[in-house]
Amino acid sequence: PNPKGTPQTLSATLAARVRTEGEAGGMGAWRALALGAAAAAAVGVAVAMFRFRYGQRAMDETVEAVVTKVFKALQFEGTTATLEQAVDRGVWRLLRPIISEQMEENLREGLAIYGQIFDAYKQPGKGLPISAGALYRRATLRRRNFLDPPPDAPYLRGAGSAGGGANIYDDELLARAQHFLELSEEIYADDADAANINARDIYLDRVEDEKGPDKILPRHAVFADHLTRSIAVVVRGTASLSDAILDLNASPVAALGGRGKSHKGINNGAEIMLPHLLDALEAATTAHPDYTIVVTGHSLGAGTALMLTLMLRNGKAEFKKRLPRGALDKLECYAFAPPPVWRPLDALTSSDLANVYSFAHNTDLIPRCSLRALQLLAARIYYIENIDVPESKRIKAVIGPDGEPEVESVLAAAETALSAADADAADGAIDLVGDGTVQLRERMYIPGRVFHLYPAAAWNKSARAGFARRMSIASEEGAEDAGREDDGAMKKVLETPHLATLTAGPHSATLSPEDAGIDTYRIHEIGAEAIADAPIIDSDWFVVDHDTAAYVRAFRRLEMPEKL
Repeated sequence: PNPKGTPQTLSATLAARVRTEGEAGGMGAWRALALGAAAAAAVGVAVAMFRFRYGQRAMDETVEAVVTKVFKALQFEGTTATLEQAVDRGVWRLLRPIISEQMEENLREGLAIYGQIFDAYKQPGKGLPISAGALYRRATLRRRNFLDPPPDAPYLRGAGSAGGGANIYDDELLARAQHFLELSEEIYADDADAANINARDIYLDRVEDEKGPDKILPRHAVFADHLTRSIAVVVRGTASLSDAILDLNASPVAALGGRGKSHKGINNGAEIMLPHLLDALEAATTAHPDYTIVVTGHSLGAGTALMLTLMLRNGKAEFKKRLPRGALDKLECYAFAPPPVWRPLDALTSSDLANVYSFAHNTDLIPRCSLRALQLLAARIYYIENIDVPESKRIKAVIGPDGEPEVESVLAAAETALSAADADAADGAIDLVGDGTVQLRERMYIPGRVFHLYPAAAWNKSARAGFARRMSIASEEGAEDAGREDDGAMKKVLETPHLATLTAGPHSATLSPEDAGIDTYRIHEIGAEAIADAPIIDSDWFVVDHDTAAYVRAFRRLEMPEKL
């Protein structure tokens, strides 16, 4: 009931009221919760009554106006600074009792880097680019996934090699990869027993999270895996505060005796692990001299596995004395969802990278996530923020239906802005409005051979999003529940002699998600350069695609010969 009040004055009034109530001891938590629930219910009733009395069109126009005001209220100048001050006051007060000085230093260093990246695109008089971010997401959904092969590319079977040949690789490689993926998933358990590791086969057990602020190395285990005649070194992904701090500290640091640079947090974690690891490997290979050493992990664990492999290979003279002849030459590495951890690629030799395999699932953000990639994400949103389109039309393009001329016009402008950002990025610098440029950081890479798993059906991203969420279930019980919904379609798939008959030609599908009920997957090898340039956000399920359960599901549904 205050039509003359601007979003800024209304926000300030509300903030002052909340502050006054709080300082006076105000309402208790339960009363606040009850009032919040009552307000939510009242809004729901009001919306229903408004729609009944004035019709759907008036309702849509009102919603658009309200959303526009909310976006403007969030964008007023000073919002970002206020948030930063609140974080600095509150978060550090909470963290200091539970982290060490070293962890705080690492965390502050990481946050400072991210601050520099996004501060470069701040514009005077503007706050958070909320509508530009939402418009970026809408425009991105209309593009083909960056790493997918062209729709008309033939899907070949048989043996292949790096840089060419077939898309599917030998059965043994993929069968071993799936096996070590499942070990990488099990290592997330609370202890070795829960991870199904037989106690008599363990040579190093650092699975359980240790208490205390200085335990910053990633959790891991070394054990004999008799099924594959391997000494498995399995490193857990991010599952604790100390893991997250290692992830965040992504600044490049000299590695492998100065041969190149690596992700600082992951490189530090691998260096801390290495001495303990060598003791365990020596004991394990003495007991099983004919077993192959395999280093594996998911996410943070995958990046650590890659750096451990490179460190072991580059310390051969020192380590050979403690391990059986040829053990390091035969060493294998299977990395699932690794972040980029190395540059430059040409500093590594073929012997460094022998038997090193990495796997990225669909639009998983972590294999694409580097400081340069974050710069590009900020640049793309910045370019969209500066298109010549009124705020009300931007909001309508975010929430409006496809095909409406006004919506299509704004989305076309956003796509043009994305193309301009990508073109500038190819030259290594982003032009700012007015004066100045932002120099892009050097690329970081995933070393070794990189494989991309992607859904075979050519459904558009929006149609597939709900299906992907429904099928992304981590627990076995949940998977069984989801499976019952698709029993008929699953039976249809299993009874089909060749799964390829479900598609009408290469990389296309005649069945909708509802008809097919299940998505099959394909795999192709991509260059390290391709994934280094891929956008971080390429779909609505860039986080869901990172889950170990999503990787396991993709491997189990590969369009492959039966003997796999």
